[in-house]
Amino acid sequence: GKLGLDSGLIRFVALFQATDRIPEAVATIRRAIGIGFLSGLLVAVLLLFNVGSVSRNWFNTTDPLLENLILVFAMMIPIMILAQIISAASMAFKVFKHAAIALYSLPPLVQCVGFVILQNGSTPFIAIALSFVASQVVSLVAAIYFITRIVPIHQRPDARSEPSLMQFS
Repeated sequence: GKLGLDSGLIRFVALFQATDRIPEAVATIRRAIGIGFLSGLLVAVLLLFNVGSVSRNWFNTTDPLLENLILVFAMMIPIMILAQIISAASMAFKVFKHAAIALYSLPPLVQCVGFVILQNGSTPFIAIALSFVASQVVSLVAAIYFITRIVPIHQRPDARSEPSLMQFS
């Protein structure tokens, strides 16, 4: 999961921003994105290999539709974590509306509209899965769009990130 990276990111990036140490803030954001992606990938792989036992033990069923939906969810875990971490970086710069839009407004809207559009020409599984995937991709793209309007995270920074970020997490 996020491993507390979003909370640590808000703390340290806000500290760096307040002291005009933007290169360190950018380096910290980049490191948190990398660590968050790797941890999300690890959780996704664990869930992918245990989808049958999750379906049986947590939901008391072996329904193939549920197992396929869990697989789709597992593949989206790294994307969801990245969107949350990047949105936390926006909050560290005191821009809370970006996180609200990227995490809580756009995904449900895309998922509802996508499901309504897709249910007419496809199976319920395809409609559910594709609308969920689209909502999470839109969330990540929006989070990236918003943070790049605040700080250039896409450019390689000169400074190293704060090592105490991992101690806080």
